[in-house]
Amino acid sequence: MADARPTILFVGESPPAGAPPSFRPFDCASGSRLAKALGLVDREALLANVPFTNIFPTPTGVKECPPWDIHDARNSAATIMGKTRTVVCLGQTRVGPAFIAEAHAPCTWRRTEHGTDIVVVPHPSGQHQGYNTDEAKQEIRRTVLPDLCAAANVSLRPWHFRLDEPSVLADLGLALCPLDPALGASAAVLCAEVWRAKAAPNGVRLDDFRSAGDVALPILGRLCREGRDSVAAAIRPQFIVERSFAAEVRSRHKFCARTLPRPPSAEVRAAYARLVALGVA
Repeated sequence: MADARPTILFVGESPPAGAPPSFRPFDCASGSRLAKALGLVDREALLANVPFTNIFPTPTGVKECPPWDIHDARNSAATIMGKTRTVVCLGQTRVGPAFIAEAHAPCTWRRTEHGTDIVVVPHPSGQHQGYNTDEAKQEIRRTVLPDLCAAANVSLRPWHFRLDEPSVLADLGLALCPLDPALGASAAVLCAEVWRAKAAPNGVRLDDFRSAGDVALPILGRLCREGRDSVAAAIRPQFIVERSFAAEVRSRHKFCARTLPRPPSAEVRAAYARLVALGVA
C-alpha cells in the first residue's frame, strides 16, 4: 500500500542567469527572502530541509537564454502533479499558470484532478512587493506552514525557526496545533531548548539528553493535537522527573497562551481545515 502521508514541493521558474549546472534551486537572495517570510533562521535551514525544484532546469526568459514557454512549462508541471500532495508555486505570472490555467487568487488552495493541492504565492524576487511588509509575509507563512509542518518529506525541526519572534512563534504554534496554538508554540520552544542544552544531569550523555528535543514537525504536531500530556511524555529528557517536566510544560503552555498574539478565528479554522484536508487531523 502506498504511503498516504502528505508531502510538499516548492516549485520555481528556472535558475537565475549565469547559474552553474550545480545550482540548487533558490540558493540565492530569493531563497533568503522566502526563508525569512516563512520564519526560518536562514536560507540553509530552508534548502537543507525542504524539497525544491524548478519548472526548467536551465535559465529561461533572460538575455541569451531560451524564452519562457508556457506550453513546455505545463508539460513539466504535469509530470510533478500527482507525485506530491502539495505544490507551492513560487510566482503568480509564470509558475502558477503552469499548474493552474485559470485565474487563481494568491495564498488560496485548489485541488487538481491529480489529487494535488496547489497554492500560488508571490515569487520571492527583490522586484516583487509581496515580501516587503510583515502583514504580507505573515499571510504567506500562515498559508504554507500547516502543509510544511505536516509533510513527511520535510526534515525541519523547531530550532530552524526564529522562535524569539512572537509572530513567528505564534504562527508556528497555529500550524502545529490549530485548536490550541499556545500548546504548539510552547512545545516548539521546549524542544528547541532541550536540543540546545549545554549540559546534562550526571550519568546522562549530553547527546542522549538533547535527543529528546529532536522531534520532527509532523510528529510534534501530532503530539500537540493529542494533548499536553502526550507532549510532556514524548519530549521529556532522560533523568528529568516526569512530574517536574509535566509542570514545566504546563507553565510554558499558560505563558504562551497569555503572551503570544492570538490568531483570528478565521485563521484557526483555515489552519485546521488544511490539516483535515491533508488527513492528519
